[in-house]
Order: sequence, then C-alpha cells, then structure tokens
Amino acid sequence: MVARIARFCCGYLPSRLSRVRVPSPAPLALELTVDGEIQRGKIKMDDALAALVISEKKLDRKLVADILSPYVRLDKDACSIRPLEAWLGLGTDLKILVYLLARKAMVLLGFGLEAEGVVASEVARDTHLKLGTINPVLRKMYAEGILDRAKDRRYFVPNDTIERVGERFRRQNI
Repeated sequence: MVARIARFCCGYLPSRLSRVRVPSPAPLALELTVDGEIQRGKIKMDDALAALVISEKKLDRKLVADILSPYVRLDKDACSIRPLEAWLGLGTDLKILVYLLARKAMVLLGFGLEAEGVVASEVARDTHLKLGTINPVLRKMYAEGILDRAKDRRYFVPNDTIERVGERFRRQNI
C-alpha cells in the first residue's frame, strides 16, 4: 500500500515530508492517496482493524459518572474534587480509582487541568492518603493493567479499562 500525504493538518509538515507542497491556508483535512484512490477527511480502515483503535470517543461517560456520583463532586470554580460521605467507606485502591477517574472527567469537562495523569505525591496531597500506602497500590494496579503510566511516570486510567474499574465498584457495593 502506497500512501502519500498531499495535505497535512494546518500546514505542519514533518521534515521527512518537506518535499510535499502545502497549499496555504491548509484546511483541517487529510487527503491520502491509497492505491490511487483519494480519501478526504477520514482514513478508512477495515472493520477488524477499526476494532483495535482506542480513543476518547470510546469512553463510556455514563459509566464514569455512575462510578463517581456516589463518592465525589467536581468543583469547576476551584478546579477541585470534593469527596462525599460515601468516600470514607472506600478502601485505598478504590479511593485512588475515584480520584483518577475524577481527574479524567475534569479534563474532559474542560476544567483547565494540564493532564489527567498524576504522580503518587499528587495523589497523596489531594486525597490525604499516606504516600507509603499509595505507591504499592499504584504499582499493583499498574501491574494488573487497571492503570497505565505515561513516560513522565504519571498514572492514569486508560479508557479501555474503565469497565474493569466499574466491575470493582459493583463488587464493592454487593
């Protein structure tokens, strides 16, 4: 399969593609030549390949809201997470998951956070849990695949594990 970029988003061209002429102004569109066929706007994928793609669109916002609603409220004015009384009944692992999901929700809602991921010291500061307790829990959930860690060592809940997180909370409430 041969793919040549004819137009690239907003005129930005990586140095390897500098030989491609970009009309000015370049619209926010992608135009590919794939086996001689022009496709505009989207890259078409086989259904089997499309099923492998994980993106923000696959986030189950209702599930995130259902998990968070008994335990916290999100304060947009103060850009903070306000725990409710039910928060006190959660174990450390579930408190950390609520905190990380709340940060994900705050990013999605445009609260102005730089990123949803956090390092262990931020979790300790914001949840008032002991750092010595948080570190092993974060490492365990990372090893289990519930959490992921970015290159800057910030932990976050990937979109594809939110159903597993929801299952943990359902088991807690049985």
